[in-house]
Amino acid sequence: MTAALRRIYALVLRYAMLLKGSPPRLLETIYWPTLNILFLGFLNLYLMKRLGATTMNFSMILGGTILLEFFLRPTMGLMLAFVEEIYSRNIAPLYISPLRAHEQLLAYGTVMILRLIIGLAPALLICFWLFDYNILNIGWWFVPFVFNLILSGSICGILVIALLLRFGQSAEWFGWMLSWFFVPFLGVYYPLDIMPEPMRLVGLALPASYIFESLRHIAAHQPVESAAMLKAFGLNALYLAGSLGVFYATLKGAQQRGALLNLAE
Repeated sequence: MTAALRRIYALVLRYAMLLKGSPPRLLETIYWPTLNILFLGFLNLYLMKRLGATTMNFSMILGGTILLEFFLRPTMGLMLAFVEEIYSRNIAPLYISPLRAHEQLLAYGTVMILRLIIGLAPALLICFWLFDYNILNIGWWFVPFVFNLILSGSICGILVIALLLRFGQSAEWFGWMLSWFFVPFLGVYYPLDIMPEPMRLVGLALPASYIFESLRHIAAHQPVESAAMLKAFGLNALYLAGSLGVFYATLKGAQQRGALLNLAE
């Protein structure tokens, strides 16, 4: 194992031990995805039985709820990993150590994937057990859908870390808002063309909106447009490069100002 991999592994192990030794952290990881699935699952079951909603509507809404978690949780996962360093006043020692910034992000990303698996596995099992819905029925498209959504959420998470580096712990509240701010523009439960034109244009600039539009195509037994997937990949690549640029520039500025020593204040 190379020195870089050892440093990444050490940081991942630290967070894994924190998660393992803290039942409240585990509960929070599982609670919100499960609550969202239960709430919207029973709501849609009611609509189907009482108001005649179709199976297609059920698939779009419940499937959209599941996929939305793959967008929201990465932002929370990356932010919470960094906030943990702030709470423990470990920011300055972390950056004084041989750990590189990209290694830090890779470690946070690994922890984020771990939290995602722990959080969504029970929710998906409950979804299958209570509502007889399996998101994997969308076929191999599940892989590019999830990849793009995780990437979009990670971009938001990197920007939140940059905000924390720039403004300190007081910017933590923004992390809870950022990913949810974009949700109305994504068309999770409705097509973009029902929104006012300015909002629709914002939605078209967001990679995740093409994923939810493609899910509606699958639910309606229509082919997924390859061009939509290419747009999602292209926009994600563009925004990822931009978010990394912002992160590195903010980190350099914080180091030059000596702000890392006072980040928790």
